Amino acid sequence: MKVHSLFARAPRKTLVLGITALITGVLCVAGITSSRAVAAACQAPSTNFGSGSATVNVTNAGTYRVWSRVMAPNIQDSNYLLEIDGNTCYSVGGGTVTPNTWTWIDYKDSAADSKIDIALSAGNHTLKFIGTKADVKLDKVMFVSDLTCTPVDDGSNCDTPSDVMPPTVSLTAPTEGSTVSGNTNVTANATDNVGITKVQFYANSALIGEDTTAPYSVSWNTTAAPNGTYSIIARAFDSANNLSTDSYSVVVQNGDTQAPTTPSGLTVVVNSATKSTLTWKASTDNVSVKGYTVIRDGSPLANLGAVTTYSDSTLTPGTQYKYQLVAFDAAGNKSAPTQIVAVTTPSAPDTQAPTTPGDLRATTVSASQINLSWQASTDNTSAVTYEIFSKPRNGNATKLGTSTTTSFGVTGLKANTEYSYYVVAKDSAGNTSQASNTATSKTAPKQRRSTLWGTVTTTSGRSVKDTHVIVQTQGKKRVYHANRNGKYVINNLAAGSYTVTYRAPGYVSKSVRLTLGAEAVRMQNITMVKR
Repeated sequence: MKVHSLFARAPRKTLVLGITALITGVLCVAGITSSRAVAAACQAPSTNFGSGSATVNVTNAGTYRVWSRVMAPNIQDSNYLLEIDGNTCYSVGGGTVTPNTWTWIDYKDSAADSKIDIALSAGNHTLKFIGTKADVKLDKVMFVSDLTCTPVDDGSNCDTPSDVMPPTVSLTAPTEGSTVSGNTNVTANATDNVGITKVQFYANSALIGEDTTAPYSVSWNTTAAPNGTYSIIARAFDSANNLSTDSYSVVVQNGDTQAPTTPSGLTVVVNSATKSTLTWKASTDNVSVKGYTVIRDGSPLANLGAVTTYSDSTLTPGTQYKYQLVAFDAAGNKSAPTQIVAVTTPSAPDTQAPTTPGDLRATTVSASQINLSWQASTDNTSAVTYEIFSKPRNGNATKLGTSTTTSFGVTGLKANTEYSYYVVAKDSAGNTSQASNTATSKTAPKQRRSTLWGTVTTTSGRSVKDTHVIVQTQGKKRVYHANRNGKYVINNLAAGSYTVTYRAPGYVSKSVRLTLGAEAVRMQNITMVKR
């Protein structure tokens, strides 16, 4: 624990003449005299209760808790301002300071749970103490690195240095890279500035044992471990629980040391998008083959017994996998791995149906046509097509056609007849959605035709020969002819508005606008003027 303290070495001095405001005697503050309180980070109080300054040298950078031993005349008037390095200001004390008693405090702004913890770099730091209340006395200030330590009496209990020096440890037996068998002693040397509490020994991650007295050693029964390479580790601890380690590798070799032969004939068959089956010919061994390790993509996947087939059901569709096999015996001896066999799983079949087409609407266009429109469906893999069905009140639905857009025109219908329809979406895998809502509409009644007739005469009442009667509606034009007596009859006209123009050689053309109703017979006589 690092402690930096400012405390009285000489009789305390009153900083403000005639007022016991802020009294401090500190290391390196000889020559402090009473003066008007001033501040940089701290705002100077309106009333001068005095100030003082000091320098503290921080040996090690870190976070420190600031403790002050304060005496005050009462609980309410018990705080002062502490400024650190001219840029941090704290209001220290207030609230729980016992009146007229030297009390250790570590809080700010009158809140006992608001600690004064500050990160300080190594080196000198400037402190300033500024009085804010009358008769407040400051006896000692400490910067303590152990944030859990609470000073008592003169604060020396927080002045005990912590043991931060780790031990040293080194393995001494067996030697690095050596081959061991049976019961083997594992030993190490360990030292510490305070004292070693224990040394633990490991083979890989398994604890072999521990020793608490020098020379440090344990016995390792290697016959309980499969043959192979092991990292032996020594871990030394001191009383402060500081830790050091040393490690290196040795080879365990007991009994049977002959490895099985490499498995042969490894074959991998892909059964589905998520499963494959491995088969192989058995390995041989001088004693017996205990089993096989399946390796997938360079990592062990499964340890098997003495079998010659294995099913892997943990595959991902559309992915390549690389398989190998290694045989092992009861002594832990392993064969060389087989050659790599690579396979790729197929993509997963699409079984997800498109979403249902939405908001199907049927709109009557004419006596023989109804147009359908709907909101598009979506699918997880592909674009969709739409199948359109009629839905009679009685009987089975009939498929009318398909569409790649969100509309479809139904033609050839009976006039003045009600029809109902629904739509389903279908993806490229043949998955179909639920049926859309049913939309119903009625075709228009069959349109009844009208007749336009009349006579074309001169102003004197004589008939006009060779008259052309031109009928125009909705951008369409048809030409009719009057007979030699100037009479004309035009049948089979639909109800609607027309522009009719009359033209004859030697006469001024004449046009009229007229509207025909259903089944109307309209007479339109025309008088033409010579040019």
